Amino acid sequence: MQRYAMRSAGLGAAVVAAMVWAGSATAQSGPFTVSARAGIALPAGDLHKIQDPGFHAGGALAFYFSKHVALRGEFSADFLNSMTDSDGEVPSPAMTLLHFNGGFEFNFTRPKWQDHPLTFLMAIGVGATSGTAKETYDDGTSVDWSQTMLTGNASAEVGWQFNESVNVYLAGYAYLMKFGKKNTEVFADRSTDVEPFEIGWTFPVTVGVRLSLQ
Repeated sequence: MQRYAMRSAGLGAAVVAAMVWAGSATAQSGPFTVSARAGIALPAGDLHKIQDPGFHAGGALAFYFSKHVALRGEFSADFLNSMTDSDGEVPSPAMTLLHFNGGFEFNFTRPKWQDHPLTFLMAIGVGATSGTAKETYDDGTSVDWSQTMLTGNASAEVGWQFNESVNVYLAGYAYLMKFGKKNTEVFADRSTDVEPFEIGWTFPVTVGVRLSLQ
């Protein structure tokens, strides 16, 4: 009985502590923001040896728990284009990279948007990327590649605040993906210009719109 009472008391204390924390978090909470963007995706490093630039699209949801810092979740996609190497071979078909990232957003905007409409934000995060590249060629050869890989991302953006709710921005992103040499041998087998590689990059350059949800 005594043990049960002690457990009940401990559970009650935990519930009270959780309620106090929740009330504090609510009192300090800020607005949500939702954003959407589109632009060009630039492959870099070894990834540039098998892919040409393509299209990028993405969106993010952020929750400001303090004046300048938010928790951020985002989904984005790079639709890269196939290329031809120096021997006329196609080392890789067009590649799709789907990024799922979570992290933090840092808002360096000055306090009064009416006086200073220029905005500046940065974000960092980690997550996963799902990549696919599939094609069957006229000569009977084919590529059927798919992989999920660890990804880190960072971004910086400059925007213009039109009113309390609407911001239009120009942003540059960087996605660092761990492909692994074993997983890229299929591209090396198709081209003498390509060696198995460990790391791949994309650098999307985008324009977007952010809405503040009060």
